[in-house]
Amino acid sequence: MNGAVDGYNISFFTSEHSELDARSERRLTAIEINLHTGLSVASAIASGGMSMVVDTLDLHKEYKPPNTDGKRKSWDNSYVIRTQDILYIQEYLSGERLDSIIGLMEIEKAWVILLFFEDTGLLRIDTPLPLDTPQKVDAIVKQMVNVARTLEMADGEEKDILRKMPKANRKKQATLEIDDDLLNDDIGFELED
Repeated sequence: MNGAVDGYNISFFTSEHSELDARSERRLTAIEINLHTGLSVASAIASGGMSMVVDTLDLHKEYKPPNTDGKRKSWDNSYVIRTQDILYIQEYLSGERLDSIIGLMEIEKAWVILLFFEDTGLLRIDTPLPLDTPQKVDAIVKQMVNVARTLEMADGEEKDILRKMPKANRKKQATLEIDDDLLNDDIGFELED
């Protein structure tokens, strides 16, 4: 099922993930939102079983956000942020953005993944929870749209981030390579050009 809410393209579909012991399948409802802006540095943020997807990407630098002031929600060690430039993602992930991402990741039994490319981003949540009433669907979609709005780059924000970085780190990421074998297994991601 596809549609649009507040200018965001949203897709609902079923997804299946193998359990870690590979003896059973986990059946989930997947909800994806295509972001309007991307990041010039390829990056991925994930929780739960989506961390295994991030492990297959060509993103080798891991970032763990500090909570030195104690004002934000705490970053769980099971969450992962991988990027090609730690300084860039550190500047991008403001306290408000981190709190909104963590809020989504705290949904019971949900797996979340955020993929950022140069022109677009993808926000996805897989949940086993029954979305059997319009109110439940509406609540999760509203939360995801609010997170998507928070993640969008403001006009001029990219330039501000790049200005704060050392010149050696300012080059743009050309492509993100994804293991073809991973994509042959039906993981249900829909990436649009």
